[in-house]
Amino acid sequence: MNPLFIANIDELKANLRLSGASTLPGTDFDYLLDQAIRKARLVFRRRLGQKRIETIQGYSQDSSPIDPDTDHEYYREMAELAEIDMVKLELTYLLPMLFMDAGASNREVYNDEAAFRKAAQEDLKALRSQLKAVIDQNLRGLNTLDISGPNANNFFSIGPDEPTLPGQSIR
Repeated sequence: MNPLFIANIDELKANLRLSGASTLPGTDFDYLLDQAIRKARLVFRRRLGQKRIETIQGYSQDSSPIDPDTDHEYYREMAELAEIDMVKLELTYLLPMLFMDAGASNREVYNDEAAFRKAAQEDLKALRSQLKAVIDQNLRGLNTLDISGPNANNFFSIGPDEPTLPGQSIR
């Protein structure tokens, strides 16, 4: 499954520092990543609505994400960061169990590359809490986007409020 705002799955993996994880033999990493992306898509849909998502997807990606030049690039960057954080949050629940059950070489790759290196439960709780706060802040910011601007499809009807019967319009 492809992310909503990140260009592709490989870029998402790189942002999560898990680019080598999908090469692990005998794991369900790709399935779990798809599951995390699906959950992120549902959160976006529930919190932003389809029209707002489509509007943001229509904004071009900034060539320099560190410093967006326009409001559109700013909203796109905010959406991309929220998506990365949502997937990361979901993976904090899914990945530790996967790699605990996997062989020693898989744990070694996980500990070398993962964003959650041998984290204690308190550290994971703090990370999850921080991610939830940042995600919520970004989603609230994305909800301020006015989607009824000049590119919106607004239709106006000019004419009587009630339909006219034959012969009434001649008067």
